[in-house]
Amino acid sequence: MNLTEEQGDLLSTIVQVYDSGCKGEFILIRTMTEPDRLVYSGHPNVVVRADPSDFRQLAQEGLITIRESGRGDLNGKPTGKGISVAHSWVATATEPIEPFGSRHQ
Repeated sequence: MNLTEEQGDLLSTIVQVYDSGCKGEFILIRTMTEPDRLVYSGHPNVVVRADPSDFRQLAQEGLITIRESGRGDLNGKPTGKGISVAHSWVATATEPIEPFGSRHQ
């Protein structure tokens, strides 16, 4: 796997939301004036520090599915492989895991 630290953080964030019970797709919302956000139905927005190429790399690795909407937004969700990979990182972590969202606020 060829992921940057930012891409790994992004996958972990996506999987944490999925594990919280939000099984629907996210929408990546990008604006020039505010931080990028993942928007979910029925879940608070999540600020991310990633760009579309990070999402495409995760998709190329088979860790998330993504599709581009007609407006140019990216929609997606984690794959089974992505969920397993993110869970294995947590299980093998040698330092405490930061609470969900602490890096992304």
